[in-house]
Amino acid sequence: MIMLSGPFTPLFGEDEAVRLRQYAGSITAGLDRVSLNQRIASLEKAKTEFLNVASHELRGPMTVIKGYLTMLEAGSLGELSAQSRQVLPLLIAKSDEVNWMVEQMVEAARLEEGRLALKKLPADLVALTDLAIEGVSEMLSKHQLTVDRPARAIEVEVDPDRFQIVVRNLLSNAAKYSPAGAHISVRVTGNHVARVAVTDEGIGIAEEDQPRLFRRFVRIETKSTERVSGTGLGLWLSREIARMHDGDLTVESTLGRGSTFTFQLPLTR
Repeated sequence: MIMLSGPFTPLFGEDEAVRLRQYAGSITAGLDRVSLNQRIASLEKAKTEFLNVASHELRGPMTVIKGYLTMLEAGSLGELSAQSRQVLPLLIAKSDEVNWMVEQMVEAARLEEGRLALKKLPADLVALTDLAIEGVSEMLSKHQLTVDRPARAIEVEVDPDRFQIVVRNLLSNAAKYSPAGAHISVRVTGNHVARVAVTDEGIGIAEEDQPRLFRRFVRIETKSTERVSGTGLGLWLSREIARMHDGDLTVESTLGRGSTFTFQLPLTR
């Protein structure tokens, strides 16, 4: 800040000097904030570009790997030894897990760039939930799964693929954060609004950590989750998809006692 004096310059005392210092401090803070926002925007752009590149580079090789594993499982490449047959389900499950993370990265990049457009169609919520469960059956193989569904159809208007992304993400999280043999339940209801609730008996989430769950790239790190793989995108992406459907994704959880994630949607009128 530069002061120019002249014949009509008023006398500056201590009060005026203090005020000028305050103005200078405010201007400096504002400039720092602008610079910081620019750096944050640049980092966010870099993250999105990385998601784009990484997901597209991984997609091809993982498709080939899953294809050959499926051929091995079907016996198309000859007989396998007993030991090979034992490890094959694990390899297929892990390839499905990587493919699932790649799919999340692709969808997250589309969302960030404003390219995630829903293709809504009339659909049965119960049937779509069953398809989503089938898509992650390998991940759920070590858990006890129960599904509470109504006998009648629940009519909704959704993007079928994006709907399944949300439900599959909730199920895969329930499996990853629950010990082997633990119970996972899915409850589908259609009273006033459509709901799919996924409940697990896992490690749970502390109340103070729950508001951060749905932020991008955020993972709640504890000693129990150190070895759990993930991108930190799943719940953020799932809530954004839910809200694009005029619905929401909420959580109820108690540390050490498990969690319930509820995907809520409007019914077709």
